[in-house]
Amino acid sequence: MWNRFLVTATVGLAVASSIIGCGPGEPRFDPATRYSPGSLAQELAFRYKSLDPAAAGPKTDGSAPKTGAVTKGGAQAKAAQATTLDGLLDDVIAKAAKIPALSHAQACEKVAEEVAKDPTFTDADKKVIADKLASVTD
Repeated sequence: MWNRFLVTATVGLAVASSIIGCGPGEPRFDPATRYSPGSLAQELAFRYKSLDPAAAGPKTDGSAPKTGAVTKGGAQAKAAQATTLDGLLDDVIAKAAKIPALSHAQACEKVAEEVAKDPTFTDADKKVIADKLASVTD
């Protein structure tokens, strides 16, 4: 009786372990498909809400937070969250370049249009955002 149980359990484990990894592998998708002007405007609004009001304005000292640092092994470390509006806009502008159906300038223009409709932003910040996004060229 115990022998039958052990044999059944061993065969079951052997079959289960042979099936693991037999799938189609890592799913493949185009990373650029996750970005659209609307989604970037939503991300900007969401991250804008978490900014410190004292740091929400543009930085005037020309420094920018370090993002996308590379580790010793060459892998990209988790990007630090931008703490200023300029930092957020730099992130959005970089992501807008990855939208495949639009040029970089067109994508930024559409993000600015979406932001203009969003009540999350103050009028002064909408102007800063529109000006910075309008300055993007291809």
